[in-house]
Amino acid sequence: MASVWQLTLLIYPGKTSLSGVILDRGTSTSKASSRTLSNAFAIASSYFRKTRSGSSLRAEWGGSSYTTQTDHRGSFYIETELPLNQDDDLKLFVDDKPLPFDPEVRNIYEVGVKNDLIISDIDDTVLVSHTNQRLKSVITTVFRTYSQRKPVQSTSKIFEAVGRQSDYFFVSRSEYNLFPLLSNFMKHNELPRGPLFLTPFISFGELIQNKKDPEFKVKTINSLLDHAAHENIYLFGDDTQHDLHVYAEVAKIHGDRIKRIFIRQTEPGTDRRQSSVWEELNENSEKINYYNEHSDLDMIVRALTQ
Repeated sequence: MASVWQLTLLIYPGKTSLSGVILDRGTSTSKASSRTLSNAFAIASSYFRKTRSGSSLRAEWGGSSYTTQTDHRGSFYIETELPLNQDDDLKLFVDDKPLPFDPEVRNIYEVGVKNDLIISDIDDTVLVSHTNQRLKSVITTVFRTYSQRKPVQSTSKIFEAVGRQSDYFFVSRSEYNLFPLLSNFMKHNELPRGPLFLTPFISFGELIQNKKDPEFKVKTINSLLDHAAHENIYLFGDDTQHDLHVYAEVAKIHGDRIKRIFIRQTEPGTDRRQSSVWEELNENSEKINYYNEHSDLDMIVRALTQ
């Protein structure tokens, strides 16, 4: 029997999007463990689970029905003008068979119009992940539970300065296999509530071969901004992976709506402002803060709260 790994509903003014990941039989709903060995097993075993690809999926709520098909990664997407409320009865069907799911996997987010929009990376921007040290990163991911993982304190302080009344979207190149870990980490550390947009669910072989779309974040953020009507957008990232390139590409299209870009310096001895990609970013956005969390954080927080 198929199972639901995660469901995300975004309720915009005048439209609703429903997306999720469906796994094949023999799997369970998306959960995370606070025990080290259980957490390690859950993460490792997720890369050997099969997704429900190429299946008909029907969603019903509010007296209406919407049909789509899961892709080869088990993902699906539905967009409609009909809103979905917290108390609405959402029903799912796969190949015309009822698909029950744990209410905890249903995540509903209301996206405002007048609020500012914060789009943030996760690894080494919100969550200490050591992505520039491959072995340490893998060990940390597998053998540290969500309650043991450390948040990036400087980003949390800037979020507080920007304001929790803003809308928050989190976009990461981490795969949906890690959704339980990441979503529970966010809740445990009381970070601003917002949907997680991750790369598609992958197998162990694809993990080893690093088969991820290098333009995933650019495509996802541009699509989100095409749907959102926010006039003031803040982008948060770090200098360990591809955020400079990603935000440079996003700024080419949405630069007039980007109020400020924050790039966290992860290594004091490394200054990415001397790179060609920094020049590319600077050409499309003048409001960039490349900051050292020890020497520059107080100045940034004061500027945002004035």
